[in-house]
Amino acid sequence: MHSPREKVPGLFPTTRWTIVRRLVDGEQRVSLLAWDDFVISYQQPLRSWLATRCRDVCLAEELVQAFLVKIQSRQHSISELDAAKGRLRSWLLVSLKRHWIDHLRREGAPKSQIPDDLAAASNADDDNAFDLEWALSIARRVLSRIRDEYAARDSAALFAALLEAIDSDDRQLRADRCKSLGMLPNTFSVAFMRFRERLLIRLREEVAATLIGDDPAEIDGELRHLVAILSRHGDLASIASTQ
Repeated sequence: MHSPREKVPGLFPTTRWTIVRRLVDGEQRVSLLAWDDFVISYQQPLRSWLATRCRDVCLAEELVQAFLVKIQSRQHSISELDAAKGRLRSWLLVSLKRHWIDHLRREGAPKSQIPDDLAAASNADDDNAFDLEWALSIARRVLSRIRDEYAARDSAALFAALLEAIDSDDRQLRADRCKSLGMLPNTFSVAFMRFRERLLIRLREEVAATLIGDDPAEIDGELRHLVAILSRHGDLASIASTQ
């Protein structure tokens, strides 16, 4: 099992918290590749959350773009963040709420349309929707990278079969996939166990990259939260098909 901060092929070694800290604190330059990965990870969840609140997709897109520019230009501070609750997604969502409220005030929106505080800027359903988008973005990214690894070994069909198997306990389905792939059941079982282990390692690595500390218990708790969200949403095969 890889440690939370160990470099895993296909994943960026710089954690997303490190990216934000370096940008804000000005410790050193962040590579465009690392920044692009950060944007890909969080742009859609932030945009979906804001579009639900302001009910304007175009405005949500503009505000999120401006918000990300502020982060990149070191106009946001994370020094006040409680390290005991160091989830990057939580900080991003609170910061985006502040950014949205500031926009409403600058534009002279009626006072009745401006939330009095951050708590009033959202509700549990909206925040759950943000968590769902966050979970889906992680799952899609991990599945895409694992799919590419299998494809590089001319094993795309095996990847598809393993992904289908992980979503189902149907023994007949697995038997049919073994037959279509020309694999013995035991060989397929070994491939399945390795696939499942690799998937969990990659998901855990992604989760660890969004936390300030490296407390295994906190990482495992966040991973359980991620898996619970994904299990409620649907099967991994359908998530992978919406890249």
